Order: sequence, then C-alpha cells, then structure tokens
Amino acid sequence: IRRQEKMIINPIKKRRVEKGLTQAKLALKY
Repeated sequence: IRRQEKMIINPIKKRRVEKGLTQAKLALKY
C-alpha cells in the first residue's frame, strides 16, 4: 500500500520541484 501511495505522490512532488526550478531561474534572470 505504501508503495502505491508513493507512486501517486511522486508526480505531484516532481511538478512542485520543476516549478521551483523555473521560478529560481526567473529570479536569477532579473
């Protein structure tokens, strides 16, 4: 059960990390 939960949570975490990276890049640009 735990593993299935991780599979569901992972994509959400990934998206958050990607969003954070893009925001950091924008912050560096300006």
